Amino acid sequence: MAPPQTRRQFLSTLSLAGATALFGVCPNALADEAPETRTIRFARNASICVFPQFYLQETLRAEGFSEIGYIEASAVRTLEPIARGTADFAVSFGLGQILEIDAGSPITILGGVHVGCYELFARESIRSVPELKGKSVGLETASPTLLKLMAANVGLDPEKDFNWVTFPRKSGHGVMRLLPLPAVG
Repeated sequence: MAPPQTRRQFLSTLSLAGATALFGVCPNALADEAPETRTIRFARNASICVFPQFYLQETLRAEGFSEIGYIEASAVRTLEPIARGTADFAVSFGLGQILEIDAGSPITILGGVHVGCYELFARESIRSVPELKGKSVGLETASPTLLKLMAANVGLDPEKDFNWVTFPRKSGHGVMRLLPLPAVG
């Protein structure tokens, strides 16, 4: 008698089946007609988050795209090539999309890949974003925009409730280190 399947084994099998259905190229799933255009251009940057664009090349070719191009973009402004009309698609962190739309860029969001891979670090006595109120906050990234959105989401005014202290970025991709420091003055 075979041992019962564990929850981990079941989820692994389910995930594999889903990935095969989603990413596998099945002849029956191919388009009947070639697309109107055979060229597709993606904005790309040095982030690992753009991996799906490269992974799906075979599927795109099977669907009739013969020219797949990549337009270099900065990690901060990944969607800029779309706004300029030099790229057709991009994989972008959700905050970048919000900022581009707020800036009036003519882009459309078709679907999501992920909202981001950021980690917040604070000393042990800090357990939530609201507990940062009145603290000096060190940020190891160029822009505190994401933390400002998080703070506003829980009712804080990031301009009044935090004392911002910035540090040069030393950590890997997508890591924000929030370092509550002793109050200044």
